[in-house]
Amino acid sequence: MEPLVTLITAVLTVVSPLAIAYAKQESWTKIAKVAVPIIVSLLIAVWYLWASGKLYSPSDWAQTVLTVYGAQQLAYATILRWWATILEKAGQRKPDGRHEV
Repeated sequence: MEPLVTLITAVLTVVSPLAIAYAKQESWTKIAKVAVPIIVSLLIAVWYLWASGKLYSPSDWAQTVLTVYGAQQLAYATILRWWATILEKAGQRKPDGRHEV
């Protein structure tokens, strides 16, 4: 079961920057733009710890959170930045709430 949990976590970690880029809005504050990836990586790490049965093991928390956040940022910086830019534009909404085309 643990290899499956690790695989799902890895996929979520790599895909999450793209989902964040799509959801990101120009109206977000700088703090929100920085906080959202941190919160998403924290949620992925908590899911991993819960699914692998290590949720109540404090020694695994820091390592898992930092690993997920680091891998998320590495994936974004090295291979996903171009796609994320396209998704950011696609996810922008007009003032009337519709997506830009």
